[in-house]
Order: sequence, then C-alpha cells, then structure tokens
Amino acid sequence: MAGPGRGAKPAVRALTTAASVTRSGRPRRSVIGVDYPKLVVARWRPILPYSRSMSVPRPERFTILVIDDDELVREMVVELLQTEGHRVLSASSGEDGLATVRAVRPDLILVDHHMPGMTGHEVVQRLKADASTGPIPVVALTSAGGEDVHKLSLAGAVAFIPKPFDPPEFRRLIADILSVTTGRTRRTES
Repeated sequence: MAGPGRGAKPAVRALTTAASVTRSGRPRRSVIGVDYPKLVVARWRPILPYSRSMSVPRPERFTILVIDDDELVREMVVELLQTEGHRVLSASSGEDGLATVRAVRPDLILVDHHMPGMTGHEVVQRLKADASTGPIPVVALTSAGGEDVHKLSLAGAVAFIPKPFDPPEFRRLIADILSVTTGRTRRTES
C-alpha cells in the first residue's frame, strides 16, 4: 500500500499528461517528469457567431463538494466538474469538508478514502450520523478495494469511483449518480 493520500499519484500523472497542454496551447508530448503538470481542460467556445440579443441557454448546475488531501487530484476533479457547469467547492481534509457541509449544503459529496487525520470512512460516518447531512449522497474516490469498499458502503457511501479514472468516464459516472440520487439531470438555480 502506498500510504494515506498517495494511492492516486501515478494515475494523476498519466491522466494529467494525457490532457495537458503547454502555455502556448500546444499538446504536451512528454509523459516523463518529476513534477505533475496542472490539468488544463479546454473551455467550450461557440462554433457559430452569436449576439447578446440571442437566447443562449444558461446551464443549470449542482453544488458538489470535493474532499481530498491530494491537491493535484482535488484540482483535477474540481476542473472536470466545473467544465460540466457545476458549482464546485473543495476541502483538503475531512474536518474542513465537514465544516463546508455545515455552511453550504451540497447536492453531492466526493470524498477520498485515504486521507491523513480523518479518513473518508470517518467522514461518511459523521455525515450519515447527522440528520441534516445524512440525506446528502456521498461518493468515495478510492484506489482501495475489498474490505475498505465494504466498510464505506456500510457507512453510507452510495457509490465508488476507482482511482485512477478516465475523465470522460468520470463525468458520465457523476452525471448518472446525480440523476439517480436527485431524480434530476441538473439542479435548477433558485
């Protein structure tokens, strides 16, 4: 075992390198490096010209909290979710994540299983033990399997996304989980 919070680093390198571009906009060709380059995801741009007077649909969104001690993984997940139009909050520890949940009730929580201090399992247990946060669906992001996944399931996690994950597949899984847990494809802004 790689140790708390370290299980996903090789996947982040492979995933990030595959999706990275240089500052000039050219694809990054190197897959070898000591540092992990930041994931850069292309923003949507209209193909046809449009004017401000045209009606352009505004995407509706969900509020999603990402709790992960690994900054690179956290930034990558936040970026992937933001490109789908979601409002994304992040926390670097279980304690910070619980404080964020109390301040802003998200529609979905993604939590890393292996974190120092409060583990993802403990976060799920505390969320499910509180009547105000218990109904919020929690998804575990984990490179673990077997007994750890079973414990998270018993604690109340509704789904598991194994690390490493493929960005398009990750987006599809999140959309499916939100559809099933909320009964909506997107949240309507109030």
